[in-house]
Amino acid sequence: EDAVITVPANFDSVMCKATRDAASIAGIKVLNSDGSERPVLLSEPNAVIYDLINQVQNGEISNHIIDLNSEKFVMVFDLGGGTLDITMHRIKRREDCPDVLKVDEIATNRYTLLGGDDFDEAIAKVMFEHYLNQYSRHPEIVASLRKQEKSIMPQMLNYAEQLKIDISERYRDGEEAGDSGFGWDDDEDSEETFDVGGNMGGIGYAYDDSFTKESVEAILKPFMGSDLSFNDYHNADNISDSRNIIYPVLDVLKKSADKLQAEPKVDAVIVNGGMSKFYMVIDRLKAFFGLDPIVALDPDQAVARGAAVYH
Repeated sequence: EDAVITVPANFDSVMCKATRDAASIAGIKVLNSDGSERPVLLSEPNAVIYDLINQVQNGEISNHIIDLNSEKFVMVFDLGGGTLDITMHRIKRREDCPDVLKVDEIATNRYTLLGGDDFDEAIAKVMFEHYLNQYSRHPEIVASLRKQEKSIMPQMLNYAEQLKIDISERYRDGEEAGDSGFGWDDDEDSEETFDVGGNMGGIGYAYDDSFTKESVEAILKPFMGSDLSFNDYHNADNISDSRNIIYPVLDVLKKSADKLQAEPKVDAVIVNGGMSKFYMVIDRLKAFFGLDPIVALDPDQAVARGAAVYH
């Protein structure tokens, strides 16, 4: 009967009411004994903040990374499979009870349909073109493959996701993981290739391909908002290219500035969500903010743990 339910940051009042109604039907207490509403709903970014606070207080995260003894403005960057949620929070100690940290949500981005699925789709489309080129000497095969595109694309999406994971695990901070830095590789210009493909079930023609880190980065570069900088938040309403990971950040910075009537300040950035761990995303945020993002120790459980702390 007693529960905290986490909801996406962009849930509006209608969505929240529907969730509370569902909770009530399920037997969860949504009202106190005096009839007032219980705060059973918690936004997912707020939950991540509570998890962070708990980790700092438990010594799991060093005070050198974020010192909560003074007021801090923290941004949560949550890039999942289908959406990008960004929120700005102010964390400060309560004046009447200094041992307790108060979390205020300052701003939330507009609902953004951008996520890891879009990254996979962009790579998969290039893979499909490579697949057609592989059989370019056989026009009848190419024609057959084009007709079967809808059946082929799900397999390409699987290959694309695995390629993205393989590259991200191999490279961190833009450098090769485990690179000794001693120049053992005599061929400095060599680029490691990642083989993809295999038998295409039900299609009849195998797909054999390879990509380099650089070729994948070129495909995904449009999502990085490389031409945008922090001060562009002043002009956020006039930016036409909004389908990237930086535009929603600018949106939140502008809302924060408008609400606080002051220049926006970001003391720390917490990244959460499966796609947020992709090295290109981490590197872009580091370059944009000029600080190392704090990667949730366990993104898959940060929201659940934070909800427990909030309770």
